[in-house]
Amino acid sequence: MLSRCLILCVLLYTVESSYKDVECPSDGYFPALDTCSAYNICLRGIPTKMRCGKLQVYSPETKSCVKWRLAHKCLNFKCHVLTKQYAVYPGDASLYAICFQRKAIALQQCFNGLFFDEKQGTCTFQCQQEGFVPDPYECTKFRECTKVGLKFKWVQRTCPEGSWFNPVNNKCSLENTENCFSSSNGTSTPDATMSSTPYPSYSTSESSQLPSTKDSPSSQPSTSNEASSPTPVTLPWVKLLF
Repeated sequence: MLSRCLILCVLLYTVESSYKDVECPSDGYFPALDTCSAYNICLRGIPTKMRCGKLQVYSPETKSCVKWRLAHKCLNFKCHVLTKQYAVYPGDASLYAICFQRKAIALQQCFNGLFFDEKQGTCTFQCQQEGFVPDPYECTKFRECTKVGLKFKWVQRTCPEGSWFNPVNNKCSLENTENCFSSSNGTSTPDATMSSTPYPSYSTSESSQLPSTKDSPSSQPSTSNEASSPTPVTLPWVKLLF
């Protein structure tokens, strides 16, 4: 029994150590995993921890420390449940933490306008207001969030032939088409400036094709209900030991 406990402790430490200090999903400003009174400035994957002063908390809006008050609360990753695998950041739904042993051990980020859904355990598009987002797989396509009655829903759109969806100005464009290229299987993909996070193909109940650029105004992106799943923390050895 003692030997099993020792083995389990070593394995738990190994798993936690493998994720320890993983606080830079990309370059920029990110909340600390262990406290709301600090944040990290990430550059080339290396975090520089900045600690706030007395009665100050990190604000995801200003990317700095601000005085604590009702408008600026202490925002933490809530990994308090033992069985919880992920915890979304209350101040930015595109950020989430991997949870282990009731602690946030690694910071992850959803890209391309995606938000993390704790229930599904995936990065998803949230259609809550009218707008457009680029398709993560095909740069000639985009999604439109449109209001139907009292609800919002996604509609897949395709740019006119010879054009691509430019995420900078949210329009189908004939310019800078070199940013949209064909992959080996013939599918158009975003350029290297966009996230390389893989996404599955979308299934939509409604799809439409835009007319030529002469007949229609340029369009803008939207958000989708399906996207890539984060890599889960699987601990098969826990089942083997018990």
